[in-house]
Amino acid sequence: MRWKSTAYDQTRVKSEVEALDLIQELSGHVSMHQPSSSLVQTMTSDRGPEHTPQPKVMPAPLFNASLLSSLPGYIDNSLFSRLLHHYVMVITPELDWVDTAENVHRSTIPSMGFKIPSVCFALLALSAGDLSTRMKLNDLDPHNYTNIQQRLQEDALTLLSTHLQALTASFEPKGPLNKSQLREMLVSVFLLVCLGIRLGRNQIWELHLRAARALIDSWNVADEIVSHTDYGVERCIIQLLGELQIWLSIMTFGQSPRITLKRGHGDWHAPFDGYVHALDQITILARRRLRQVPIDTALEVDRLLKELEDTKKTTLEYSLQIPFNATNARSAFSSLVEMFHQATLIYLFRAGLDHETATRAQNAMDALRVRGVEK
Repeated sequence: MRWKSTAYDQTRVKSEVEALDLIQELSGHVSMHQPSSSLVQTMTSDRGPEHTPQPKVMPAPLFNASLLSSLPGYIDNSLFSRLLHHYVMVITPELDWVDTAENVHRSTIPSMGFKIPSVCFALLALSAGDLSTRMKLNDLDPHNYTNIQQRLQEDALTLLSTHLQALTASFEPKGPLNKSQLREMLVSVFLLVCLGIRLGRNQIWELHLRAARALIDSWNVADEIVSHTDYGVERCIIQLLGELQIWLSIMTFGQSPRITLKRGHGDWHAPFDGYVHALDQITILARRRLRQVPIDTALEVDRLLKELEDTKKTTLEYSLQIPFNATNARSAFSSLVEMFHQATLIYLFRAGLDHETATRAQNAMDALRVRGVEK
């Protein structure tokens, strides 16, 4: 599973009609061949004054099928088809370890894009960014995919920001949660994570992607464990959705240039990079074990657990330098760190180094969950 470093391989791509027929079938036969010329203003970043949600009222859904009957003015029907075709036929096989009919990046996410503008824009932005990178390898970009990617990304982030504000304003600790909307926004952010990785640190994009996927898995696992308590992982997720800067930290694994922080062991580019490095080391250990290379597993795991604790401490120290404005945003950032920490432990557990390692990783993970429930 790798992003291709070669130019766009036309031999891998079926005809555009085949791709569009596939997408149309996945979407429940939603028509996408004849988008109207009008632009729904709430789908773009230049839609005028932002809506101010009323407190204590769950916001009306921003997403419905009718919105995707229109496209932004800079995306005509041909370009829309081209970007969607590239995502389905080229990108989705590279987003899963083994490309099968159950690949959710092809079987589920495109159909969500027909109903949810933020998913649609994030998906198209990822496709445009990937095409831009491939074209530039040959000093080509005849369709100006770079500019298209930037505008689509801005539109996706604008939609996410507006809806995050609405959810934050309407959140009641004991009120019902719309898990469907949480899932939809998570998918949008996931696509933007992939885009940020593709445009930036390509050499470790796979590790970033594993971190994001493990994070999603950890939310699901934690939900099963604490769903019957007063705390509930859902409340933690709502806090995570409260501040756009948190999403940007997931997307870029970076920090604001105005913030300085002394690095600990390893001098990583940004605090979250410690988790990326740990995932890298776990992968190396697992591959060595498969090749039956002699290693001191216990010693390596001790070193990894120590590194994870140092990374957690450094990242929390970093958060103290961020001028959070939104209520509960700092707590949300801390919850994000906990989730990344747990996700990395899950990956260590799933690496299957040996029984003793799996048991120790499981114990560390259980201890983390207990602390989360006690909060």
